[in-house]
Amino acid sequence: MNQPRVFYFVEGECEKKLISELKNFAPLRPGKIHILNVLTHRLSNSRLMEILPGSIVYLVFDTDGEQDISQVRENIGLLKQRTGGKVKIHLLIQVENLEDELLRSTDVRCVEELTNSRSRSDFKKDFLKLNSCLYVLTKHNFSINLMWKTEPKKPFDSLSVLL
Repeated sequence: MNQPRVFYFVEGECEKKLISELKNFAPLRPGKIHILNVLTHRLSNSRLMEILPGSIVYLVFDTDGEQDISQVRENIGLLKQRTGGKVKIHLLIQVENLEDELLRSTDVRCVEELTNSRSRSDFKKDFLKLNSCLYVLTKHNFSINLMWKTEPKKPFDSLSVLL
């Protein structure tokens, strides 16, 4: 039996780096990662053509910026339409952002401790420079079971009914 094709649509480079190292750990799966903020950009026809019935799609995005969820709703609709409803969609909603998710899933008091950054504004640059973010996270008692578990506030809380 063929394994389902797995796709990740992530907001930025830091999410791409994190997912690329975590996708071998349950509940995540190995798959293709695309940088695309599904809150603000439409899935292109060429991307949609890659997604066949039976695929698994992860949508990873923050809730601290854009509050209009109409584009992500449209993207979910496009995924379902393209596959005749035969797609499994997972929302990995970062409440408020990636840094907050990392704080909740590790034992650090501030996210700068993970990368020895001078400030929160340096964190992403330093995170991208890490040879292995998984090694650093593991040193700080990382639990994937705590990532993406916080219930999002309005309007993001209404997205799960679309799945």
